[in-house]
Formats: sequence, C-alpha cells, structure tokens
Amino acid sequence: MSEKLPRIIGRTEELEELRSRAQQAGIVGFDTESNGFYAYHERLCLLQLQVEQSTFLVDPQAFAEPEGLQPLLHLLADPRIVKISHGAEFDVLALKRELATSLRGLFDTMRTASLLKEPGLSLDKLVLRHFGVRLDKSYQRFDWGRRPLPPKALEYAARDVQYLLPLHQLLGRGLEEKKLISRATIEFAKVERMTPKPRVFDPTGYRRLRGWAQLDGPSREALGRLFFVREEIARRADVAPFRVLNTETLLRLAQLRPATPRELAATHGLPGWLLPRYEAQLLAALARTIA
Repeated sequence: MSEKLPRIIGRTEELEELRSRAQQAGIVGFDTESNGFYAYHERLCLLQLQVEQSTFLVDPQAFAEPEGLQPLLHLLADPRIVKISHGAEFDVLALKRELATSLRGLFDTMRTASLLKEPGLSLDKLVLRHFGVRLDKSYQRFDWGRRPLPPKALEYAARDVQYLLPLHQLLGRGLEEKKLISRATIEFAKVERMTPKPRVFDPTGYRRLRGWAQLDGPSREALGRLFFVREEIARRADVAPFRVLNTETLLRLAQLRPATPRELAATHGLPGWLLPRYEAQLLAALARTIA
C-alpha cells in the first residue's frame, strides 16, 4: 500500500538514503526476485523494500562493483531493523551465496501464518483473506534477469512487499494473543542461520524421471548419456536444464535415438537455438548407445 510509484535504485548514494530511512522506521518489508527458472547459474536480479509508505526496487545489475551495495547489505544485516519477509528461506540463502551477507531481524509472515494455523499460507491467499485484495501472480515465472524490466513486472515486484507491513501487524497480534512470540522467534532464527549448499549434479538423476522405468536397456543408456550432456550444455549456455531438453523430449530422444543431423532435427520438442551449437554433442552421445 504505497503512496506513490516504486522508486528504482541503482546508485550507492540512493542506498545510503534508503538505509537512513529504514533506520528511522525500524522496520521494512523485504523480498527478492531471481532468474532461477531460466538460468543455470541463478542470480539475484531485484531486491524490493517497503519503508513506511514508500517502495524501493534495488537493481543489483546497476552496480559495477559489489562494494556499491554495502549500505543495503548493512541494512539487511542490522538486527535492530526488523525485516518482514514471506517465506524467507530463499532470500536468506541467496544473500549469503551471492552477496556474502545475512538477513537479521527477520519476521517471516509465512512461518507466522503456519504457527497461527491460517488456512492458506501463500502471500496472495493471506492478502486476499485479510485485506480483500487479489494479487496479480502472472509474473511468478518471469525472467527477472531481463533488462530493461517492463513496467508491469516492476509493478508486480512492488506489490509483493506493499502488504508485508500491515500483515506483520495483524499476524503479530495473533502471536501475542496465542502466546507464540517465543516460538516464532526460534523459528525465525532457524531461517536466519540457514546456509547455502553448492549445486551438485547427480549423474544418476535420470533414473528418477517419470517414464524411465518403462524404457528398454538401450533407451535407458541413451537417456543417461543425454541427461549428462544436457547438464553440460545448460552449464555452458547458462540455461536452466529443462530449457535445454525437458523430460518429455529427453525420453523421446532416448527411445528414437536419431543417428543423423536430419533425424535429430526432425525430433519434436528441441528448442530452436540448440542444434546450431550442440548438434554434434547430442549425436555423439546417442551414437555411443548400445544398438
């Protein structure tokens, strides 16, 4: 519930002003957006903060050096400033992994709603139930790594933090009434202590794909090789693996096992950008399969 359009921040001086306002208020709403649905190497693409009636959108890509974000990092790590976040696990892990900072002073509205046994825990359900507002979720799968970000996407990102402060007040009263503040504090501290784990590729993961059990021996071997090649391509191209080859296409290739460029090109489900760069790699993997 902002009084004006969100303010996009891309300079250190602006972050200093934001930090000063947050210190005066003592409480902020906080959220992040990433491009994990599109990129192999997931990155933080946008950080949203709500300070009283003002919404700030911080674009980390606008900062040439990580040092330029220091005022924001100090704000997030300051336990004296309460951070209202909904389902903060991802935010905590991303901040530690990419910016080497912690999120302290957390109040997680999703964990609070769970303690209070709310019938729905998602932010849109809580906002609809308590404020009668239906949040637009059409940008949930948006590629936040794009630049420039379209106005509608920025509006969506802003709305995700604009109800966190009133939601904190409402749920906070519920914790007091049910004498659950101590328990909630313990839950919030658990989230703050979470640590990111490195991404590890499991070369046997193809055996857990739906449809693997129905394949014959040669098709299973082909699937295993394709699964490995997909991971290599995704890493090199910085694309989410399923955007290289989804499960349906993996299974189709494993069963058909095309042996020529023409046969490979005729296989349904291959993205247009794949073959010009990786045709030989895919065919080589299929050629080593038992006949």
